Amino acid sequence: MISNHGLSTDDIDALAADAGSASAVQHLVRANHSKHRTLLRAVLDHAEAVPGPLPPVGDAWELLAAAHRRNPDAVGRLLRYPSVGNWATSALRRLRGAPSDGTPSWVVVGHLHQIAVAAAVLADHPFTLAVPSANGEVLLPTVGLVRIPGEPTGWHTATATGDATGFSVVGASGAVRVDDRVVDGAGWSAVRRLRAGDLDVVLDDLYPFPGFGAALPPERLTGAEVARWRDALDDTWVLLEKHHGEVARALALGVTALVPCPPVDRFRTYSGSADDAFGCVALSLPSDAADFAATLVHEFQHSKLSTLLDLVELSRATEQRFYAPWRDDPRPLPGLLHGLYSFVAVVDFWRVQREADDTPIAHFEFAHWRDQSLLVARALRDDPHLTDLGRRFVSAQADRLEAWSTDPVPPDVLSAARDTAADHHATWRGRHLRPDPAHVVALADAWLSGGPRPDRPAPGSTLSAGADEPTPRPVLARLRLADPAAFAAVVADPGTVPGASGADLALVAGDTARALPGYLDLVRDDPTRTTAWTGLGAALRTTPAGAAILDRPDLVKAVYLAVVGRPGAVAPDPVGLAEWIGAAP
Repeated sequence: MISNHGLSTDDIDALAADAGSASAVQHLVRANHSKHRTLLRAVLDHAEAVPGPLPPVGDAWELLAAAHRRNPDAVGRLLRYPSVGNWATSALRRLRGAPSDGTPSWVVVGHLHQIAVAAAVLADHPFTLAVPSANGEVLLPTVGLVRIPGEPTGWHTATATGDATGFSVVGASGAVRVDDRVVDGAGWSAVRRLRAGDLDVVLDDLYPFPGFGAALPPERLTGAEVARWRDALDDTWVLLEKHHGEVARALALGVTALVPCPPVDRFRTYSGSADDAFGCVALSLPSDAADFAATLVHEFQHSKLSTLLDLVELSRATEQRFYAPWRDDPRPLPGLLHGLYSFVAVVDFWRVQREADDTPIAHFEFAHWRDQSLLVARALRDDPHLTDLGRRFVSAQADRLEAWSTDPVPPDVLSAARDTAADHHATWRGRHLRPDPAHVVALADAWLSGGPRPDRPAPGSTLSAGADEPTPRPVLARLRLADPAAFAAVVADPGTVPGASGADLALVAGDTARALPGYLDLVRDDPTRTTAWTGLGAALRTTPAGAAILDRPDLVKAVYLAVVGRPGAVAPDPVGLAEWIGAAP
């Protein structure tokens, strides 16, 4: 049965003011379950006319319903699983005319047959049903993956048959029999489950989740890798239950899948979530329990807000793009709301965790994300594109952050957090803002002629998405605080942190005398490189030239390039030019 769902103002206030409210999360879990059922029904209604070699989708629906009658709890968990909503949303878009990725429509629709077979297996309900296979592979969500031996590449059909004793999948060139679905066997990869306290999740290395920027191809983990994930989750759950009990209860209610991603550098945990995959977190294995916990908190906030936005409207459409301190690209208003909601919860996590850890890195994460999130909350509070409910929602976030804004942080850590924030903001401006061309020419002309600077105020810059140019400095700043010995090892061997220059290492170590000539060389070698300019600005932070670069890196860089682009011109001193521009109106 499909239920209607709504949230009272009190429910919404609870979600806005308490990231870990288990009762509020339960509302969203039920709403998302009904959403999945609605999506499945919509796919059924649109798919009846799709031609192909599979039985009618009505046959799959009947099997799904019969399995649900036999074991509503087991099949209910399947229908709530993130991949069901993820697939149903993309299938419905395809059936309504969205561009194809090359997968035949009958295969897209045929995933409903695979879901029905998975439901029958989970319910121990007898079945026979044809399903699609991709290069000999048949995926059964929350159950496992069949690989038919000798099957040719391409899209084919296979026949799945089973009862309480097990099941078989028969293709054109071979068959696979599964008698114990919870362990791997010949041609069979079972879904891995991880359990920690009340948390029970699938470690899903089988389903190719789209919606995280690109589809994540299934890549089977080794037994040793699964053990590392299990141990890491155990440690994380101990931390959560000990210091963040209500948050742990909320996560146990809502998170049902972890999608393992390739490892990345320390302090650069990759994580992602998708609007139509409630309770799914895609992530690389974090470096420690606190990082793992913060990542789960962060991504589950996205899931919560995505479901909330299915029920209420917080903003109206606008083409405007915004600075988001947690991203390197300009963000639309809904993305900024998502980021704010997620990072307020991250701030709250580190606020509590730093009392338990009392480590420099815990204080840093709290201070850094508190100040950055407060910057966004204050800017958004009165945005005209928010609805009345949206303003109420953002105000609740802002109020929480304001209440923490005076919480003391060790001075050296607070300075590092604010330097990192200023570096990110300046680098973002240098990448994405374009100064007025006429003003750039006027400044270049004045510099080259030795005449007076233009006395008119500088026009504002325009937003234009620039090239991705990541900087290693935030990673290095965190490493210096969290593990001084590891940071010293990186200083001795800079190649261990991709993209880190000697100037970056000197700056983060506090050696501006050594960082300054390094950044000057980088700017002269490649004056288009924004991170070299902002590093130079940071090395000169207490000078007029440094203030000018950090405030208007886009303008300083553009004028420098305009000067060196003139025939016969001598490259100016970057510091002298920046100081001169900084003094201009």
